[in-house]
Amino acid sequence: MRNVISLVLGVVLFIGGLWGFWYMLTHGGRIKLIFWMMPIGSISLGLAVLWDDISSIIKRMRDGG
Repeated sequence: MRNVISLVLGVVLFIGGLWGFWYMLTHGGRIKLIFWMMPIGSISLGLAVLWDDISSIIKRMRDGG
């Protein structure tokens, strides 16, 4: 159950970051660099969570259980 919650969290962070990045890029005017840190940080956190979860799943499958 913990792995499912972690995978969902990673996907939500990644998609939310992409959506925020796209929204700021298309609908925002001149935006300071500090405001860009939020979607970029969300994307990177989502990728880190997904990377950790997927690598542990692959490692568990490779070890046979």
